[in-house]
Amino acid sequence: MRLMLLSTLQQTGAQTALLNLMKSSKLLLAASFVLVALSVPSIHAQNSDRPARGGRGEHMVDRVKHLSQELSLTDAQQTQVKAVYAEQAKEMKAVMDDTSLSDQDRRTKRMEIMRGVNGKIRDVLTPEQQAKFDKMQAAGPGGQGKHGRGKKAKSAE
Repeated sequence: MRLMLLSTLQQTGAQTALLNLMKSSKLLLAASFVLVALSVPSIHAQNSDRPARGGRGEHMVDRVKHLSQELSLTDAQQTQVKAVYAEQAKEMKAVMDDTSLSDQDRRTKRMEIMRGVNGKIRDVLTPEQQAKFDKMQAAGPGGQGKHGRGKKAKSAE
């Protein structure tokens, strides 16, 4: 009888340990979910602090840095280019927020803004920088042609 009672107590102890382990695992899993849920808003907040995105999906700072490296912009030119991109961001936001525009009208206005931005940037550059800038624009992102669509899209136009 003692042996049965001892065996039952040992099983109960093992079951209790297993139950405690399961409870702590559930608690750990729940805590992990809470941590993930709390970190998501902070990630979004960090991303919202970044500058407005450009037409090619780059941040304004990244675009200025890229142009600066490719064209050897002076500090004064960098400041002017930043101002052009900041103005572009405001204009793009206004177009995107204008609910009276059709999708086609919105696209047309965005393209006009982009052409204006490229013209304003060209005005800041020296003739040598303008030539290089024009080649960069013709090549498009990744050297694939205008708007990243490649030669196939150009021949279809």
